This record gives sequence, structure tokens and C-alpha cells, in this order.
Amino acid sequence: MTPFKSLVLIFALCIPRLLLASTPADAPVIQATPFEQAITLMHQQQWSQAAALFKQIIQQQAESVAARNNLAIALLKEGDADGARQALEQAVTALPEFKIAQQNRQALYDYLAAQAYDQALGKKPERPLPELELITEQSAKPADTNEQEKIAGAILQKLNAWAKAWSNGDVNGYFSVYAADFQPQKNIASDYKDWRRGRLLKLRRKDKPDIRIENATIFLNKAKHQAIAEFVQQYRSSHYRDTVIKQLRFVLHNGRWLIQSERVLEQLQ
Repeated sequence: MTPFKSLVLIFALCIPRLLLASTPADAPVIQATPFEQAITLMHQQQWSQAAALFKQIIQQQAESVAARNNLAIALLKEGDADGARQALEQAVTALPEFKIAQQNRQALYDYLAAQAYDQALGKKPERPLPELELITEQSAKPADTNEQEKIAGAILQKLNAWAKAWSNGDVNGYFSVYAADFQPQKNIASDYKDWRRGRLLKLRRKDKPDIRIENATIFLNKAKHQAIAEFVQQYRSSHYRDTVIKQLRFVLHNGRWLIQSERVLEQLQ
């Protein structure tokens, strides 16, 4: 053995002893928390075990948004899209300003809508699963509850005023709730002018619809200048009726909450 190889071997053999010598005998053993263990399982793609652990965490910490968000990812990977949707709904409801859970839920909604569209066309659903974001820490804290409730109340009033103006055919009242940079849903209108033109025709009809809003939930972002309202909307007129889950995105502009975007999430009837 050459002197160089001998030196390397001696040094390598000494490393464990040096490490042992530098570690106190009474040093505490740091164990991974259940949440950290579940995150490790996720990285190892052990979806079933991770899901079981996240469920245990939720039983002990019902307010854990991170656990519900990550449970949704594990369930989706296992093929349980409905279970994933429910977990994300609970995550967003528990902590409305948690942006990651909101974005993940929207990505899942888009995926499910695309799947339903393919099935309606008779196509075999072969779309890849959406890549949802994993939350690796349990450090999220809810915003001040009183302030949230006050803002949610203001947005709910605006929402009811919007529905009332629509029902009454109040053109000025209806359009006053919308922001100047309102973005219509692409399958409804190409731009704001096109959307406004179509809405004017409907608002001026003699047959006024009855618009009712139920089960409204307000989600406020952390900076408190944007919010999402989701609710069940019932539309009734003499020639048409439907029930949908609708989402309105509000933005705070000069002290007023205005609608920046509008979309139908799900057709119920």
C-alpha cells in the first residue's frame, strides 16, 4: 500500500471516532414530527402511507390547512379526485387567505372540468394530473378574525347589490360593481366591450330574471386588497333557469370592492 493510500485509509477510519468523540453522551435525539414524516413519504411517492399520516394529523389538528392541502395531493395521486376536492375545499374554508390551497383547488377544478368536457365529447380522458403545490411547513396563521369578518361583510353587501341590480335590470347599478379592467370568461366574450354589449341586451329585456345567492363564502388574501366570493347562484326566468357555483374575484380600488373577474365553477342544474 502506498503512503498516500494509507493516509486516506487512516483518515477514513478516524472519522467515525472523531464524530463520536464530538457528540455528547446526553445529546437529545431529534425525531421527525408526524408532518415531517408525511412530507418524506410524499417525496418518496408513498401516497397511501402519506395520506394515512395526514389524516391522523387532521384528527389531532383540525385547523391544519397544510395537512389538508397535502392530503389532497396524496389522494389525487391515488386516483381519488373527489376526495382531493373535498380536502382542498376544507383547507380553503379553514384558512381563506392561504393562497397555495386556493391555487391548488382552482387547478383541480380546471382539471375536473376538462375531464368532464372530454367525456361529454366521447373522448377517453387521458389528461395528466395537475401538479399541485406541496406545503412543507405548518407555520401558517390566520389573519385577524374581526377584520376579516368586517371585510367579508362589506363584500357580501356588494354581492347582494350586484344580484339585486341584475334582477331589476338596473344597468347603472349593475355595471358600477365591475372594475374598469374586468376580465370576462373567455368562452363568454372576447373582451370587456364585447361582454358589456351582451350584458346590456340581457339587462334591457322585459322578462327580468330572479337572481338568488346562497351559501356565499368570502376568501380574503393576506394583503387584504383582493378577495374571492364563491356561492350558489340560482337564475330563474320565464324562458330559462339554472343553478351554478359561481366565483367572483373582487379587487379593492379607492376604497370600493369591485368585480375583476367572473366565472362559473360548476353547473348544478
